[in-house]
Amino acid sequence: QQGNLRDIAIVYTLLHTGIRVSEICALNHKDVKIKKSDGFLIIRNAKGSKKRLVPLSTEARNSLKKYIDSLDSSHEALFVSNFDRRMSARTVQYMLKKYNVNPHKLRHTFCHELVKKGIDIATVAELAGHSDVNVTKRYLKSSTRDLENAITQTFL
Repeated sequence: QQGNLRDIAIVYTLLHTGIRVSEICALNHKDVKIKKSDGFLIIRNAKGSKKRLVPLSTEARNSLKKYIDSLDSSHEALFVSNFDRRMSARTVQYMLKKYNVNPHKLRHTFCHELVKKGIDIATVAELAGHSDVNVTKRYLKSSTRDLENAITQTFL
């Protein structure tokens, strides 16, 4: 049961925050701030210099809270493997493979959905932790349908 809650929390967190696998593996309990009506993650740069706050959606907040409430370990790491060690990126990738998804696809979907909802590229870049918006633009390949909709909305 706890493993399932962990996996669900990881999937929702990746999909609803767009953070990197390395960032989710580096999360500690103290990096998760959950209140009744909102919450956020503190993402620390591996180099230690920069950190960013990433807001949590209701679903991500709820799945994280359920997972955290189920824990009986006093481990510093938020996500712990079955061997009671901090999960590695490889372990997360392997776990996601069972659900037929890869972490980069979740990150891509996060960025793409924000853009589709009209969120400006600078905000998407900040949430994704990109220092250069040109990196973010790679996530924004328009589908044929998007291009057709642009024309229809503009000229019809």
